[in-house]
Amino acid sequence: MAPQPNVTELLGALKARLESDPRPRYVVNKDKMDHGPFSAVELLQQITTNSFTGDHILRDELSGQSHAISEWPEFAPFAEQVALKREVIAEKKAVARVEQAEKKAGIAKSSLGVLLVVAIGAGAALWFFQVRGSRKR
Repeated sequence: MAPQPNVTELLGALKARLESDPRPRYVVNKDKMDHGPFSAVELLQQITTNSFTGDHILRDELSGQSHAISEWPEFAPFAEQVALKREVIAEKKAVARVEQAEKKAGIAKSSLGVLLVVAIGAGAALWFFQVRGSRKR
């Protein structure tokens, strides 16, 4: 049984196929404005830099087809990979924020505990010196 190609290999093969057509033929509608025309390689660069997402409408000027980028078999895998990467980065940032919040909460609790121990110690010392002073009289 032959080994299955991994995602990187599949995307590489798809990119190589797209690079074979250098014509600027793709126009992306983003925020009610047309951007382009782009060649396939230029469009892939725009997708990988988060300029365009899978929700944006892509029109092929040669065939006249118009669909969301996520519906194009040639470009959807790249948009999905970028979206996954974006999600991973967002999760890492969220985890870092939670860790930072927990760290601050831990420091606040520790500071409160130390302050409480110091206050109890000061109260005990004050009481001790009052009792000791009243015995000397």
